[in-house]
Amino acid sequence: MNTKNKKIKIKIKKLNNIRDLGNLEDSDGKRIKKGLLFRSSVLDKINEKGKKKLENRFRIHHIFDLRSDEEVVKRPDRFFSSITLSHTPLLSTEDNPYLNRKNRLSFLKQKMKLGGMNVYLCSCYRKLISSELAIKGYKEIFKQLLVNDNEPILYHCTQGKDRTGMTTAVILMALGFDKDTIINDYLSYNKQFKVKNKLIFIFSGLVLFNYHIARNIMYSIKACPEFIQSAFDELENKYQNINNYLCNVIGLTEENLDTLRKRYLEQN
Repeated sequence: MNTKNKKIKIKIKKLNNIRDLGNLEDSDGKRIKKGLLFRSSVLDKINEKGKKKLENRFRIHHIFDLRSDEEVVKRPDRFFSSITLSHTPLLSTEDNPYLNRKNRLSFLKQKMKLGGMNVYLCSCYRKLISSELAIKGYKEIFKQLLVNDNEPILYHCTQGKDRTGMTTAVILMALGFDKDTIINDYLSYNKQFKVKNKLIFIFSGLVLFNYHIARNIMYSIKACPEFIQSAFDELENKYQNINNYLCNVIGLTEENLDTLRKRYLEQN
């Protein structure tokens, strides 16, 4: 991967994690066009200025909300008059319930009894490859990507890490990016939140006085190599390779893949 290509930074108040996939390049020189594919965290708190930025400056045409039903009910996205919003859950409410200050710690302790947050999240990442809900969601997203004509889309979950990270991974697969580039892009999430995550770890350890809980909190807020590797293992164990997955599971044809690559990659 060409490390000289810097990620395009976007600042929108009350939206901590938004990124344009443009400029991302793999080892073969494939590069994503700027201004077409955006990813972010939840959009419920952005103000009018932020909304106008998405609508007018970035010309977002379609937003895919990847959160579970309960999450959407508890924290609905802001309304956009000119943007189509699709609720496309990739995990069920059972797998991804709405969490807040009142129930987050109890949820964490429950998962710790079952092996820890790392075990839980590895399971979620496997489901983000092979569950009917995830596959249905990817099909809807690709359907829109194939009919777009220079119309930018944005997709998001809550943090913009797990479901958003895996959606990015599947899109990059379809665009022909190699596995190492996909994993490196996924892990780049940690660079943006390195200081914040370290402070959360220290603070949670001091307040709760429990290293194991603090460590499990870190699993919930970091992008970990074992998570995305679990997804690739699931893909290879069930579907043999990426091409089989894209064509025989997601339902993309070779013509579809060619269209996607012409539309979203810089042409040499």
